[in-house]
Amino acid sequence: MQKQEKKADGGDGGAREGIGLEVARGDAHSAGAAGAEGNAGSVTITECAYLTDVEGNLDYFYNYVEISKVLEWENKVTKNRLKFKHKHTMFVFGGDSQDKGIGDIRFTKLLLDLKAQPGNEDRVEFIIGDRDANKLRLASELQDNCIQDAAVLNGMRE
Repeated sequence: MQKQEKKADGGDGGAREGIGLEVARGDAHSAGAAGAEGNAGSVTITECAYLTDVEGNLDYFYNYVEISKVLEWENKVTKNRLKFKHKHTMFVFGGDSQDKGIGDIRFTKLLLDLKAQPGNEDRVEFIIGDRDANKLRLASELQDNCIQDAAVLNGMRE
């Protein structure tokens, strides 16, 4: 397995946050109609790009796309849709899409659109990070029955 590690902000290592990792794989993983190797229409994935901890920072993400061997903009001016550079690639987002940056919703929509494009269903994978999981809890915890719960109102845990 050959690894190339790049930082989207131009650095050369350091904290986990901000690291994009692209891995060239020799093993056969196929994505296609049935997802099985050898089926008509299947493609062997030979490169996998991994990115994590964008946290809504669009500048960081734009820099990542600029150096990526796997992703590119459909239109480099508008930057409103991603596409794969090659058919033999896939993309894994390792979590923490939202938090500090002003681009939380835009970044999330870009990733969801990439996965929704025909043929990309098996080429885009998401891993839920701790910040993502915390955001998922918010909707249920803000329901009226939870807010009006005596334990919540009194600050007591049951």
